Amino acid sequence: MKTSKNIGIIVFTKVPISGFVKTRLHHPQLDENYITDLQTAMLKDTLLILERVPKNFVPILSFFPEEKAETLEKLIIHPLQPLYPEFFERVHIVPQRGIDVTERFSNIFSFTFNELNLNSSIIIGSDTPHLQPKLITKCIDYLQKNSKAAVLGPSQNGGFYILGHTQPYIHDIGSVFKKSSSTGELGNVMELLVSNNFEVTILPEVTDVDTFDNLKTVRAIIKLLSFTSYETKDYYFPKFTKNILDMFNDSFWLKS
Repeated sequence: MKTSKNIGIIVFTKVPISGFVKTRLHHPQLDENYITDLQTAMLKDTLLILERVPKNFVPILSFFPEEKAETLEKLIIHPLQPLYPEFFERVHIVPQRGIDVTERFSNIFSFTFNELNLNSSIIIGSDTPHLQPKLITKCIDYLQKNSKAAVLGPSQNGGFYILGHTQPYIHDIGSVFKKSSSTGELGNVMELLVSNNFEVTILPEVTDVDTFDNLKTVRAIIKLLSFTSYETKDYYFPKFTKNILDMFNDSFWLKS
């Protein structure tokens, strides 16, 4: 399949079901059903962040495992598609293929550059539902204006929440998860981009939801966002995530 559009934005995610939820979110009162609902909500919000980006791009939902495609449709696509039909007509829903995250990560970049024939690719996870469309817009603008450019957003735990670069395709980009390094995945990505002669723009640090403490931080950020009473093309409020977080009252978050 070929397209004339020149940039792809990938949401790289696991299907939010039992057995694929974040184990480091462990808390006595957060059972697996709650965490599954939370990850479903965050994935919905992440997709709707992209729906707000006022740019021409190809949205790609890349999921794992492949055999849970129908579950993904039921949990995510069917509830949202009737509300945002134009956006979901554009979305490529693509299973992650490979024996581990290293291969799956490399293969989805290969799909974007080689099968969709795009000039640039950006990848984000589904655990930063508080990201704003204007940050994605800035990434697109930077990549479209520079022929050998990359963007990299550090997360609080030493990883990254967003990565994007122009051509050429880096065939071993997934190696950043395998290589042992004192600087972690973030340092591995930076080293790989620089060694491939990309000019890298470092974005502001963002907390992604990996641990319970991260979740508390993101909840506080969403609480602050709730004081903004309007939405624009550059603003998105993560309403699905907020609804799940509101299942516990303030006293729970203060004591935990």
